Amino acid sequence: MERKNREEINRTEVLLQAFRQRMGDGYQIEPSEGDRKEVIFKIIKDGEQEGIILYPNAKKIQFYLLCRGAEKTAAILEQDYQKKREQLGTVLLNGSELSMVKDKIVFSLVSREEYQEALPHIPYKTFHEMVIVFQIVIQDGKERYVRMINNEDMESWGITAEELMEAAQYNTPRLEFPYAIKLRDEDGVWSVFHQEWHEELFYAGRKLRRTAKSIFPVIGLFGERSAANCILYPGVLGFVANRWNEDVMMILGTEMECYLFPEHLYLENAQIVERIAEQIWKSNVEERPFLTDYVYRYRWNEEKLEQTEQRIPWEKFPLG
Repeated sequence: MERKNREEINRTEVLLQAFRQRMGDGYQIEPSEGDRKEVIFKIIKDGEQEGIILYPNAKKIQFYLLCRGAEKTAAILEQDYQKKREQLGTVLLNGSELSMVKDKIVFSLVSREEYQEALPHIPYKTFHEMVIVFQIVIQDGKERYVRMINNEDMESWGITAEELMEAAQYNTPRLEFPYAIKLRDEDGVWSVFHQEWHEELFYAGRKLRRTAKSIFPVIGLFGERSAANCILYPGVLGFVANRWNEDVMMILGTEMECYLFPEHLYLENAQIVERIAEQIWKSNVEERPFLTDYVYRYRWNEEKLEQTEQRIPWEKFPLG
């Protein structure tokens, strides 16, 4: 049995290489995370973000590999990919009619450094050190396709970045609910990988109150595509501040890391910023640019988010 499993894994690896060779350099193809018993491929075309996932029948794939070889099996996968792309590549994805995609327009809060080359070609809005960009998101069962909105779309639709933002502000929280996680300090060693609970944010009021009184009151925000997006959702930071009855301090890492803690922890613990920054750095295995170089504060009484003068010491942590 073990030998059979090894042989299947080896054949799948050969197929992966053949599939990559057939599709060419313009595509990134990886086995998708999930059930390892399934043969799942994620194909991302250059210029796209999330790509298309194929869920071929595992037994058929192994049969084709055994009887037809890797190259012919890769050709079958390419046909499946092109068919799925054609299904998705309708008026919705092309975005030729604004009325067809308006309820699928979302925003993303991203690193200015990471998107610098793309900015002349896409609509965006500046937000402190970051920029807000816009996408069309199509969900098709398990699969999701994300396309960046560009200047040609804007010209075709005849709308401004402000109008685009208005649509995205309505759609993004509706399509991607904000969640919160409570991080914990185990034996004096805090890690972003340790958590006590996670829950949809607006149902976590009591837990947030208890968090403010705990030994290590740090929570993380997260959403389906991004954690950073959550700070732009109406009412999110105000909800947390009202439960804590004080200003909310914030550290952003990459798009997937957004950590909040009450002002009293910031004032009482001089090392808190460095401790959180180090854990964010450890979790950034892809070495992506961080969104910000500064700590942010949400002022409870003024209902305003502002950049503080406190720098995040990213330079203390080695690269590579």
